[in-house]
Amino acid sequence: MDDRTQTLLTKYFRNLALATGKENDNVRAKVAWSLAQEFLNRFTGLPVSFSDMQFSLRRFFAEKFPFADSIELKEAGENLIEAKILRCCFRDANWILNNEYGLTICPVSPIFVFAFSRGFNTSSNLISARETDTGCIMQFSIGRTMCNCDQV
Repeated sequence: MDDRTQTLLTKYFRNLALATGKENDNVRAKVAWSLAQEFLNRFTGLPVSFSDMQFSLRRFFAEKFPFADSIELKEAGENLIEAKILRCCFRDANWILNNEYGLTICPVSPIFVFAFSRGFNTSSNLISARETDTGCIMQFSIGRTMCNCDQV
């Protein structure tokens, strides 16, 4: 992405987050849920394997929501998944918003939470996120199997 495009996106995301104010988290969640639903509709059966999830998420983001140059998922221990995002277009806008206003515009962590929860048929939560020079590294817990409410 060229500098002009990055600058425009950064300003747009900042203004969007400021305009939505307290509703910002709801907007992020709605965007994330919409993308996660589109992603999960690709599967004929759930739950899926980690390798299926990893391959499918990379492909989905590249085709439908190319916010970063690279997304790397790995199992980081028992019940932990690490997502490493490289050259993320949200990074600069998110950094400014978080430091100046305590807001975030990034819908990526909720997308992972929704996709992991539904795809693995278990609970999932973001447990840590830290910025890197060009993106971030997030860790998600993967919990116990939840009730399959479709069969109740």
